[in-house]
Amino acid sequence: MKKLARIPVLIATAALAPAVLLAAPEAIAADANTTAVTAPDAETKSTKQKEDDDRVEVFRILGAKDSGRGVKEAARAALDGGPEAIRQFLEKGQFTARQEDNRVRVAQIIHTGGPGVREAGRKALNGTAQDIQEFLDKGQHEARITDNRVRVGQIMSTGGPHVREAGKKALLGTPQDVEKFLATGQYEARKLDEATKDDSKDQTTGGNGSTGGRDSEKPQPKPDPAKDKETAANANGGSTTGAKPNTTGDAGSRAAGSTGEGSRPGGKDTASTQVTAAEGDLATTGTSPAIPWAIGGTVVALAAGAGLLLAARRRSAQN
Repeated sequence: MKKLARIPVLIATAALAPAVLLAAPEAIAADANTTAVTAPDAETKSTKQKEDDDRVEVFRILGAKDSGRGVKEAARAALDGGPEAIRQFLEKGQFTARQEDNRVRVAQIIHTGGPGVREAGRKALNGTAQDIQEFLDKGQHEARITDNRVRVGQIMSTGGPHVREAGKKALLGTPQDVEKFLATGQYEARKLDEATKDDSKDQTTGGNGSTGGRDSEKPQPKPDPAKDKETAANANGGSTTGAKPNTTGDAGSRAAGSTGEGSRPGGKDTASTQVTAAEGDLATTGTSPAIPWAIGGTVVALAAGAGLLLAARRRSAQN
């Protein structure tokens, strides 16, 4: 009985199997068609994402601190040119522009650098792009350290004690110590040297322009009464010599009163001698108050001599 019950089930299964097998390919084809439709959409989305990433990279290069003028100009041109221009800039253009910027940068460093920096920069420009990059990354700094040390030595050779001490201390320190000395330390040390020099000068001069009080310590000469009296007499117009012209005048008066001498031929010579003596006294005494008296006596003597001479000639004529 059980075997007879299974027969209808087997017959039904055999009848349904062909229908199931015929329907399966259609379902598989439908699934395949659905996958084929969605694949192009996924590929298109990946391309757009890549273009967006390229633009982001160009903006990053454009804002980088180490990007020169040439790189920035090329980056802006690529952004304006579209995806293809952006891709070309990222693959090649940025490197070409960077090399040009590096050469310009080396030239600027040479212009402001010391002897060692200039020599290393010229050598890099005559080399490859790698030589230039190495100079910018490392070579310029090493050459600058050497130039700074040479400069410190030059400053020490012409500086004062404080400058030399500060320079020596910097040379024994780090490159940063050398740069600090060149930037500020040398000027601070120079001020100290100038202050010390001024203090020494004040001590030498006594602080008031004198020679330390040495002149005040020298013994003063003792007063000379005779010299002081002579100086006072000269200041009073030569009053000490005023008696000489009076003496001359008296001599002239005596000569005028004497009639015996007037008859002699030598009377004229006597008058001349008296005039000469009066003139000599006048030249000696200068502007003495006795000068008018001397002049008066001289005139009287001349008049007397002339009168005597005329009297002598009359007597001779009468005889």
